[in-house]
Amino acid sequence: MKAILIACKNNKIIKTVAIPGLATGCGRMPFHIASNQMFLAYDEIINGNYKDYKTFGDTQKFQYRLNEKGLIWDY
Repeated sequence: MKAILIACKNNKIIKTVAIPGLATGCGRMPFHIASNQMFLAYDEIINGNYKDYKTFGDTQKFQYRLNEKGLIWDY
């Protein structure tokens, strides 16, 4: 999602983009997790709301809240 948005932002030729539910098909990620991650990417790239973490632990906690199952694909 971030790569799509960065490409759109940096390329004035792109006027419209359709973004499906990334990772929800073959990746079987639940829609609520995928849509939250897509929104956060939009908020960062388009709105400029970048996150700033004081420690690596803070980063890990944020990532865990995005998807508490992490890289465990058992859903």
